[in-house]
Amino acid sequence: MKQLAQSLATLQSIWPSLDPGQKDDFTGKYFLSEFFSLCPAAKKKFEEKKIDVETHTKKLIETFNFAFDSSTATGALVGALTSIGEAHAEITPMYYYFVIVSFLIALRKFMGDAWTEEIGEDAFCVLEFVSQAMQKGAAEKGLE
Repeated sequence: MKQLAQSLATLQSIWPSLDPGQKDDFTGKYFLSEFFSLCPAAKKKFEEKKIDVETHTKKLIETFNFAFDSSTATGALVGALTSIGEAHAEITPMYYYFVIVSFLIALRKFMGDAWTEEIGEDAFCVLEFVSQAMQKGAAEKGLE
């Protein structure tokens, strides 16, 4: 598997080139739609907790903007993801699997003919990193 820095650079070259409407479409129309389709339990959690999908979409876009900004240092990214993981401490590892799969499916659909296997491999590498950092934060929160 590639180095995280190389994989992150690939996503950092894609995300900033999108305009705000495209980021909103990717996050809401593609990613969250796939996630709720693959993981109905997550949609049920959103409904039970009365989480506004539009507000959550904006938070996701802010997170993606930070994560895929080439000036963001890996250490700062780990810190942010760990904090987000702490806030999602009740989330089980199964949900992270669905997040990864949903993101990859959404990215492939969103990119269309621009999609390559290399982009998929890079996205998977970054998503594994994100998942591990968030789960670390959740585990640390559970130890308190």
